Amino acid sequence: MTTSPKMNFLTVDVEEHFEEAKDRSIIYPSRLADQLHRVLELLRDEDSKATFFFLGERARENPKLVREIADAGHEIGSHSSTHEFLYKMPFAKQEDEVRRSIRTIEDILGAKVVSFRAPYFSVMQSNARILKLLAQEGIAFDSSIFPCSHPDYGWPGTPTTPYRISLSEGRSIIELPPSTFSFGPWRLGVGGGAYLRFFPLWLTMRTLGRMSARGSPLVLYFHPWELDPSQPRMPLRLHYSVRHYYNLSKTEGRLRAILKSHKFAPCRDASALSLPEVPMARMIPSNVD
Repeated sequence: MTTSPKMNFLTVDVEEHFEEAKDRSIIYPSRLADQLHRVLELLRDEDSKATFFFLGERARENPKLVREIADAGHEIGSHSSTHEFLYKMPFAKQEDEVRRSIRTIEDILGAKVVSFRAPYFSVMQSNARILKLLAQEGIAFDSSIFPCSHPDYGWPGTPTTPYRISLSEGRSIIELPPSTFSFGPWRLGVGGGAYLRFFPLWLTMRTLGRMSARGSPLVLYFHPWELDPSQPRMPLRLHYSVRHYYNLSKTEGRLRAILKSHKFAPCRDASALSLPEVPMARMIPSNVD
């Protein structure tokens, strides 16, 4: 099989709107059910399927929602157990976060979880061995490596389109990096998260169109809270506040424009692609176990 420009991947990071809150003494009401139903309506209207990466603790709180989304034909993946940077944890804690989230979702669904995304795209060179654990746990598709530099995450120099990472013991994992584009000396995200809200729609559409015309699969992401402009505002540092709340009222319209122009599938459909293979030895330096 060959890579098709029609094979694009849509992902939803299922988190509460208050995950960034640092003052846990403030109790924010859950808005997740209404937000997810809005997402399901959007995808139904535009005839698109997606992978919903659930935080383990949110899945545990909302098992009916997990099953409802799966019953609608979407894929349920793991987004770790809590919304914390994996690479900032001791490795044993990373392992626990991954395993607990997978078990939680599998117990709810009664089916295997095969797709994963780390919170904040927090798989980097320093903790790349987590990929081996993912494969051991039955994860076939990962979307945790952001192929550019960012103050909080990113792994510059990694492939910018889907590829297969060959691991030890004959295992492998398909990596689906979020879509990015070159702008002068910089590589930036496009069509997902804050990038979708910050860049003008004409630039996003033109960039995605050019990528698709080259045969590059699109890998887009968003959060349910981004379709909820009336959510209560949290006291955040300026940088995080701007990133979190800017242009929320435009998210749904921009997503609809993209979904009308491109067809999307869940990550599990990437098994149909013929992909270049990257040995694990090139992903992990020799001084990392």
